[in-house]
Amino acid sequence: MRDVLVAGGGLTGASLAVALARQGLKVAVVEAVAPEDPGQPSLDDRTSAIARTGVRILRQLDVWPQLSEPASPIRAVEISERGCFGSARIDADAEELENLGCVVRNRVLGMALWKKLRELKGVDIRCPVRARSVETESGSVTACLEDLQTGKTGSIKARLLAVAEGARSPLRAAFGIATRHAGYAQAAVTGLVQVRRVIQPATAWERFTPKGPMALIPAGGNRYGFVIVASHNEAAKLKDMEDAGLLAHLQELMGYRAGEFARVGRRAIYPLALSRAAEVTAPRAVLVGAAANNVHPLAAQGFNLALRDIAALAETLADGGCPPADPGSAELLARYANWRRRDQANVVRFTDALARLSGNSILRPLRGLALQAFDLAPSAKPLLARFALGQGGRMSRLARGLPL
Repeated sequence: MRDVLVAGGGLTGASLAVALARQGLKVAVVEAVAPEDPGQPSLDDRTSAIARTGVRILRQLDVWPQLSEPASPIRAVEISERGCFGSARIDADAEELENLGCVVRNRVLGMALWKKLRELKGVDIRCPVRARSVETESGSVTACLEDLQTGKTGSIKARLLAVAEGARSPLRAAFGIATRHAGYAQAAVTGLVQVRRVIQPATAWERFTPKGPMALIPAGGNRYGFVIVASHNEAAKLKDMEDAGLLAHLQELMGYRAGEFARVGRRAIYPLALSRAAEVTAPRAVLVGAAANNVHPLAAQGFNLALRDIAALAETLADGGCPPADPGSAELLARYANWRRRDQANVVRFTDALARLSGNSILRPLRGLALQAFDLAPSAKPLLARFALGQGGRMSRLARGLPL
């Protein structure tokens, strides 16, 4: 019997499996799509902005040094409203930090995680395999598995099932956990864009416009990762738009703060919605990452929240013994849920409010004034910086750069 079965081998599931296996736990990972497969939905060409606490967690897991290409540091974040004088800037120097975080391609990070997974002892990888159903007993949970290549079925037993399947997790429903869904009637168009010359190195932008919000994050060299949030119809048009038309659209939204856009790569489109599980634990089960809380991407909080979930769960189990006598005990799961409740609720409220306010054209003048007031308020920036860096509330040892 395994100590922990991790359902899902994307960025969240693979990170969790590495964290637990490094504690000496016997871990099994079930993933439907191989990491090398171009269709792997989590390990794609999107870029992720990882806060300083997230980078510390990945360093402590010995994953960060395994990246096949260097991460791009973020030393400043500028928030602005198109057509308004108001803007706000958070600068690493002002916070006496080397950087605010780093940007890495999901595929690069995913391959580093899987490389580490395959190196660790005691990790049982089942791929391409899907968990079809679960059955909980007093001291264990059994998952029924299907091999997606051969069609053969089997089962695996563990003391704890960690659900890291993402926002549409079927196992979450199998445990009877209610989930609140709220659609934003929006989609995100993502991709990479090059500028002719970098004007403000290592700067990320959050930009509110009459056509919707967008974000731009440094992705190495003269490249930026972009996210454009728009209605479903508009997003579909942007995805299929000719390169020249999309470059002009990006320039219209962003202006020339980041430079002149010269080339744009392939685009992808993702519908946006908030989903929040009523509970993050069930008997012998725990939800982590988007399976527990799937948030709007505009503030780049999703994977950072997942990393804090992972670090907290790993520490909770480590404090229960090394390895814990029973990683799926109700006491340990309640301790984890209590720890994570405040941080998860704060991130959900913040991202949901930001998503709804950013799409409200009536509030446009007020957003500009608020940004201007924020930039002039000496106490506001450190508070927002702490939130963005993932330093609000109780911090795990991994997030502080300490071993478990």
